[in-house]
Amino acid sequence: MCKNIYNLFFSKVVLAVLIIAVLTSPPVIKNAYGATESNIEVTFLNNNTDSFTQTISINFKVTNVSSESLNLSDVKLRYYFTDDGVSPLTLSIDHAGNEGVEINSNIIYSINSISATDADKYVEIGFDDTTGMLLPGNSTVIQSRLHHSYYSGTFDQTNDYSFSTTNTEYAPWNKVTGYLNDNLVSGIEPHSESGSKTPEPTAEPTAEPTPEPTAQPTSEATPEPTSEPETSPTPDVEALNYEGEDMYYDINLSRIVESEVEFGDYSDIQISQEAEFSKTNVIEQQKEIALVMDNSGSLSSYTEDIVTPFDYGIYALDTLHFTGNDVYINGSTYSRNLISLAGNFTITDAATFKEKTISGNAHIENELPYSDHVDMPYFHSELMVEAYGADYYFDPDVFFPHDEVKDMPGQEGIHIRYESDIDTFIITSDYEQTFNIDSSMYFKGNIQITLDEVVNTSQGFLVADGDIDVEGHQLSYTEDNNRLNLYSINGNISFYSSDSEIKGIAYAPGNPSEPETSGEIVFKGNGNIISGSMAAQNFTFQAGDVVFNHDINDLEEIKTKYFQKSTYLDSIKQSAKELINSLSGTQTKMAVIQYSDSANANDFNLYDLSVEGNDELLKNKIDNITSTTEGFSNMGDALRRANHILTNSSQTSEHSMKHMIVLSGSAPNKWTSNNPLGTEAKTTIGDAIHIMGDGTSDSDGSSLEYAKTIGNNIESDNIETIYIDFSSDEDVQNKLEEIANASGSKTVTDTGRKFYSPDSILELPDIFDSIELEIMYSLMLDKIKYQEIFPEGVRVIEVPEGMEVESLELNGGFRDKVTGVFNDVSLNFDGDRYIMDKFSFDVQVRYVTAGEVNYKGTDGSISYTINYLDENGEEVNYMITKNLDDLTLYITMSVDIG
Repeated sequence: MCKNIYNLFFSKVVLAVLIIAVLTSPPVIKNAYGATESNIEVTFLNNNTDSFTQTISINFKVTNVSSESLNLSDVKLRYYFTDDGVSPLTLSIDHAGNEGVEINSNIIYSINSISATDADKYVEIGFDDTTGMLLPGNSTVIQSRLHHSYYSGTFDQTNDYSFSTTNTEYAPWNKVTGYLNDNLVSGIEPHSESGSKTPEPTAEPTAEPTPEPTAQPTSEATPEPTSEPETSPTPDVEALNYEGEDMYYDINLSRIVESEVEFGDYSDIQISQEAEFSKTNVIEQQKEIALVMDNSGSLSSYTEDIVTPFDYGIYALDTLHFTGNDVYINGSTYSRNLISLAGNFTITDAATFKEKTISGNAHIENELPYSDHVDMPYFHSELMVEAYGADYYFDPDVFFPHDEVKDMPGQEGIHIRYESDIDTFIITSDYEQTFNIDSSMYFKGNIQITLDEVVNTSQGFLVADGDIDVEGHQLSYTEDNNRLNLYSINGNISFYSSDSEIKGIAYAPGNPSEPETSGEIVFKGNGNIISGSMAAQNFTFQAGDVVFNHDINDLEEIKTKYFQKSTYLDSIKQSAKELINSLSGTQTKMAVIQYSDSANANDFNLYDLSVEGNDELLKNKIDNITSTTEGFSNMGDALRRANHILTNSSQTSEHSMKHMIVLSGSAPNKWTSNNPLGTEAKTTIGDAIHIMGDGTSDSDGSSLEYAKTIGNNIESDNIETIYIDFSSDEDVQNKLEEIANASGSKTVTDTGRKFYSPDSILELPDIFDSIELEIMYSLMLDKIKYQEIFPEGVRVIEVPEGMEVESLELNGGFRDKVTGVFNDVSLNFDGDRYIMDKFSFDVQVRYVTAGEVNYKGTDGSISYTINYLDENGEEVNYMITKNLDDLTLYITMSVDIG
């Protein structure tokens, strides 16, 4: 009968309780425009009417139909939808305008939970206080997209209240709503599940009380049996529980008992719990990660030729945006979002995009479906090596007195100065003087270039830490060697030239830590002809009369030089370093473990990524991993060493969440023994001294079993494991499945197995993005304490493993007390709150008295301890205690009178 409580933790039950966040009541403001009179007309358009989509298109047009101007900050708009489990969510504003003025940056929004027919969320869109006025008869337009913050997950639009398939242009639609000063003036709000209008969130939500539950004894000796088990009435969950300054919780405890209980019977009482927790800020726990990398040689094989951004004329990882008139692209383009507000717009070759917004006259020769994005690698380190070698390294603190004009080294008539107030190197030339580029040049700052003629004899780049601005009128870089190759490491590239011909390459991959302010190429001058290839996170053509030609003779040479074939190991190392970048500055510790025949060649240290410089130390360790050629693979040894790192109390925290990420391309063929005879597997800490195994096929299976044994230890230590396979070999994958299963790994949705398996190396960044989300937004609860004193006449017979029973003498009688502690209960973050899925346990009792038995709620409780980091990085231990519900049973006694 004894049940293992830990096997019950992950039984999935749909959570039926919705936490209601606390909102501070705003002051009541009377509607200056009238509560019922509609002074605005709201029209709406869904551009994307696919039933299933990763992006919901939300487009509003608001027209002032009154005779007076109104503040746009008084206007709010709502779109109601079902999130289908897609979270966290982001609203991207593609275009917002008021009277010809772009107001993208003035748009504000929030995503809120409700319980209504065909909607469990709505997005509310508004305008900040600086937006300005909407004049009588004028309109403002908002074009936006709702999507998963990392472009994952699919919406089913057919179950969305506000979804419209009928509007092919802006038109009235009563299932979106508009408000003036928080008063509904347009549209119909969805109704709650009970049929009433969906209530607005209030400052003090309350739940109606439920009468104290009791069971009424009958005059019969035996009560009428029921076909279904009787569940004791559970008090209404408090709509709001509030503790401290910013901690909210919603906990639901219940008991399920058998419908008919007789004196002397053994009976199970099932106690179940489910909970949600939220905080003003994201609850952050300390994370500890061991990154385990296969160095057996299996990852040294070359991938196929890599598609590069330079294979396109214009490559925009995110948005390609045209606002000027008469834009002609003679070549191919790639972008996630293609937006054109240009009067005339042409792409003569293939255009690859995921979404498009086109107004005006557009001609696209060939539209191709969006595929996985092409990597934008950082190759500036190679360019900087070239610059160092040629003494073209420009550091304002070393070479130049500030604001003093100098001649460019070895260049007649070419001048350079550094303006300290704007951190910019300014390069100019005398009339008709040529700037010769015979090597790449590195500038530690921004660059502003005004040059009549450029000759590039080396395929060299001008590399800047920050922004690069190209200025001039009637520039003429027309010959094959008149190439201006530009690379902005952390900034943007802007062309302010006019009536010019420019040939070359522009590359702006952006700073990962500042994605909103870097990685953009902008054209602002008119009448330009651009030839070459350009790649950035985002592109904006604000210029008119622009011709872009994907045409440069030595482009293939540059691709070969800087985008060579890479091995799987190279790509894995790059993705691992990007993971470190994303975790840098957080309360995370990380170790890197490489392995081949053993994992001895490591320092076994956890590096605190909240400490400046430790991220670079870790990335250097990854860079220094060089692949072996023997093909030896002792995964078990690597798992053993990583496990000991994450359980070493001198390096780890008791309350930290522990993760192990294993990157593998081979099956184990080596294992570690405790002795030279190979009679005992080594599971303790320390170097691998006695290494066994055939090093090839693992003919006796010992290497696989060793890895599985260590995997079992990892699961026992409650370490979350994530495996990624690069082998594409079925035998290797089958063995990895066994190891991952022994380690307690979760099933990966995309593969249906216990590990990730990318179809190509291009999928690796997305996998690491998913892993990052899982790690950063996971939460673990320890020390969930259950205790209960059972009534007299109830004897506890059996409890789950790990619980204890003791007998207490109270008021002259004896009562049984049960206590137990549950650890490592994981919570899932849905973008708003942390959810503990329902789990239950059974306590077996025997009733040794007849008549009424009362379980008092005050005699039983479950306490939750939440360990998290506050805004100052200090660890906080927070406890919440919840009592069980009252329960009354009537114990019958059958008498045999025969």
